[in-house]
Amino acid sequence: MDTAFVFNIVINVALGAALLLAWHRDRSQAFLRMVGLAFVVHAGLPLGFFVKESGGAVAATVGLASLVLLAMLSFVLLGAGAAYLAERPPRRRQFLVAVPALLLLGAVLVPLGDGPAMTVVVLMNLGVGLLACRWLWPRSPAERLSGVLLVLLTANHFQVLAFGPEV
Repeated sequence: MDTAFVFNIVINVALGAALLLAWHRDRSQAFLRMVGLAFVVHAGLPLGFFVKESGGAVAATVGLASLVLLAMLSFVLLGAGAAYLAERPPRRRQFLVAVPALLLLGAVLVPLGDGPAMTVVVLMNLGVGLLACRWLWPRSPAERLSGVLLVLLTANHFQVLAFGPEV
């Protein structure tokens, strides 16, 4: 496994753990829990890339499926975190509809291959970032920055689409 992948895993786990510890100290800050969990889930993406690139058709399919699944789960958690931060907490029913719908979408995307699957996931994350910007813009500068950073996080994913996982 590449050093950059290991570094990515360590950073994501550290950020996720820090946010979860902050939430543990103040449980009223539900957005910390959601974003912290998103970072922990995001730590699995390099492992998905590693499996996908390890060789063989089965590994490629399993790796892509894990990438899509983890990205969609991260997408849901980041969206929920932004909603909590904007004081628009998602209802349980929204999760009960969104999660199966995203699993179905993922099942449709995996057979289409890397390009289409990863493009749709990145565009969905961009949508969450833009929605977070819209929700958070009327709030404090720090909250505005959170929305902008979610968009920039998505911009980081575009480089993988453009240049491949070797970036």
